Amino acid sequence: MNAAHSWVVLEQDGRLWGVAGTAVERLERRDAGMRLRVPGGVLAADRVLAVVPDLRVVPPPAALRRFWSEAAAGLAVWDGRPLLVIDAERPPRALLAAEA
Repeated sequence: MNAAHSWVVLEQDGRLWGVAGTAVERLERRDAGMRLRVPGGVLAADRVLAVVPDLRVVPPPAALRRFWSEAAAGLAVWDGRPLLVIDAERPPRALLAAEA
């Protein structure tokens, strides 16, 4: 799962998320937050925390499905905090920007 590319770590509503850096097509500041365009849509984030070249991503365990029904590319820990790595082609609704 760990390809030779970076991972973008972002925060939204106190939760950490990760997305493959190669999937980010555009990044822009919007109002009080950030917008990241990925193949599956536009993500809304309070802030981008880091671009990490060596994030250790593991496949999501089957038990995650009990609590999270949307697509997940993996799980990781960054700066001592857990994060969900999203599938950039099928981002979770919780991260999609409400575009007018």
